[in-house]
Amino acid sequence: MGQSCCGHRISMNRPDKEGLGLCAVCQGINLKEQFKSQAVDVKLGFVDELSNKTDCAFCCAVLRALCREGGGKTPETVVDGERVQCFMKNVRARGGIAVELSIWTQTTQELILETTFRLLAEDAQSIGLHPLDHGLLVNSSQADPELFRTWFSACERDHGAECSSRDWAVQSSDLKVIDVHCQRIMKAPANCRYVALSYVWGQARMLQATKSNSAELEKDGGLSMHHQELPQTIKDAMLLVPKLGERYLWVDSLCIIQDDPDDKHSQISHMHNVYGSALLTIVAAAGGDANAGLPGVRPGSRRISQEVMTVDGLRLTLPLPGLRTVNRSQWNTRGWTYQERILSKRCLMFTNDQVYYKCNRDDWCEDLLGVVEDMDQVRMGPRLAKPEYTLGMHPSNQVNSFIDFAKLLREYTRRRLSYESDILNAFSGIMGILQQSTYRSPFFWGLPETDFDNALLWWRTRGKMRRRICPASTSSTHFPSWSWAGWVGPVELSDEVLQTEVVWYKRGIQGAIRINNACKSKDWEPEQRELADKIHDTITQKSKTQQQLPLLQSWTTSAFFRIVPYQGEEEEQEEEEYMDAEGTDFAILDCQKVCCGKVIIMDEEWSGDEAKCEFILLSRLGRHSRWRPGDDTFDVGKYSSEEWCVFNVMLIKWCEDIAHRVGVGTIHVRAWEMAKPQRKLITLC
Repeated sequence: MGQSCCGHRISMNRPDKEGLGLCAVCQGINLKEQFKSQAVDVKLGFVDELSNKTDCAFCCAVLRALCREGGGKTPETVVDGERVQCFMKNVRARGGIAVELSIWTQTTQELILETTFRLLAEDAQSIGLHPLDHGLLVNSSQADPELFRTWFSACERDHGAECSSRDWAVQSSDLKVIDVHCQRIMKAPANCRYVALSYVWGQARMLQATKSNSAELEKDGGLSMHHQELPQTIKDAMLLVPKLGERYLWVDSLCIIQDDPDDKHSQISHMHNVYGSALLTIVAAAGGDANAGLPGVRPGSRRISQEVMTVDGLRLTLPLPGLRTVNRSQWNTRGWTYQERILSKRCLMFTNDQVYYKCNRDDWCEDLLGVVEDMDQVRMGPRLAKPEYTLGMHPSNQVNSFIDFAKLLREYTRRRLSYESDILNAFSGIMGILQQSTYRSPFFWGLPETDFDNALLWWRTRGKMRRRICPASTSSTHFPSWSWAGWVGPVELSDEVLQTEVVWYKRGIQGAIRINNACKSKDWEPEQRELADKIHDTITQKSKTQQQLPLLQSWTTSAFFRIVPYQGEEEEQEEEEYMDAEGTDFAILDCQKVCCGKVIIMDEEWSGDEAKCEFILLSRLGRHSRWRPGDDTFDVGKYSSEEWCVFNVMLIKWCEDIAHRVGVGTIHVRAWEMAKPQRKLITLC
């Protein structure tokens, strides 16, 4: 009848009288009062003592909970020669309605383990408590779609524009959806209510819409004829949508013609509209490919083991894993799924542990009663979504500063892509929002033109990076070295106070187009533009690729400095002591071998002459910066620390007439002037 953990037997889902009794310590605990009122911390005893109380239901329950929290290992009884003690206290959960029992073990020096008991909602009602935010029993083999509809309806009804509105989302005119009733692909009706799917393709073989089969798939029953070719995740999503009371589903592999470059480009550039306009996004966070399915949609498609223990007539549960399961999933590591999560109004997340619902206002799960009719009256106020998995945007659904863009970019570049060439495509939806809601200007190779001078200063905090290679390119790469998209690895950005020193132009079919229009610097003189055009034409003619080269041009100043591996500022420090374990940070030395700046080198292939490195001027840095003057950027004994005393610079290398970025750094203005910089035309790729 009972289940064993660490040699102890516990009453599982049965009345207390059929199970075990309580020891003297636990008899002195009024469990009902623990859940009903604020109580003092309770010392349950030493862990080795609890281990010997095999006839106490609560001691056994505590040990079982600690055992599960410790990954199935027997709880430690002695740590560093000190006996481990066990304590209990009650804590307010979630919106402050329910009380949970927090159990933890510790020595006098450190916390060892911590777990939680939750009271079932029915039992909470039986002792006069409101059931909201108390535990629920979960069907171990199949999820209840009516529960999902309850969550969705409550969100639509009660959360208003906070969860329903995406001011930037407009349904695309060429949007296609799956009609799950007629089993076909069709053009989406006007103001279409549809559900989107976010999943990992992986290595699964699957049916895809192509030029050759699109007409067949758009016929009634067209998808039924290819049912066996559909991966399990898409099959499950098509089963789930009508159970949610909806009819239309958007899936990328079927709603985008995969071998049509024009359709693909059009759809990818509107990803913010696709996911932003969807009522709900189904997230397949179980498994590593499209055949993993949605656990719980079909009978027997999942096996959940929920711990329920009866103690003193009350049923206690151990909470199933929370949203951290999603955070640790394969789905959460992929580049494409990042923007799909960010852009979605609401997400219904399927894992092997349980199903979660998350929106801007709240998050719900199967093992917790999260929605009741009088919820607004019971709670003191709305409970904002917990920060375990954030939207990465403000509650207003607007990204309104360069800081937000920097955060989004930092999180995105830590994810993985199967195809390196997708680096901009998989971020295009987020850039689309920024372009129309914040910057009101385009992006150029992943950099916002409105904040172009700041965006050029991206860097990596640790380690070197390799260039991103595009297999389709006939040259080594067509991603520019000056853009974060041209490199593999996580990048950082800071919102700096800058003064523009140069004017940047992007080169294209239409000629030279100025990027940083907001700066006060004058446009090029006619002779400067004429030389720039001539250099550009020469480069284009020499290029082996038919694609438009991602060229930047600017008239700026250039100077040469010596660099040495960097450790930090110390008095009378020798050159060889400037040591950086990662090999990325270098001190910049003036002609007297005094530190006058710092550069971060990202290029793992760079093997230039450290005694003669060429830098170009980018912008002037204000006092509030990531490298504050006087910290360790330069020798304060020689160079004064004052406002606007630092230049942002780029370390470059040359390939014929084209310069490539090697790193970015800062140099004191006085040191730059002493180096006798020369004005020249720089063409960056």
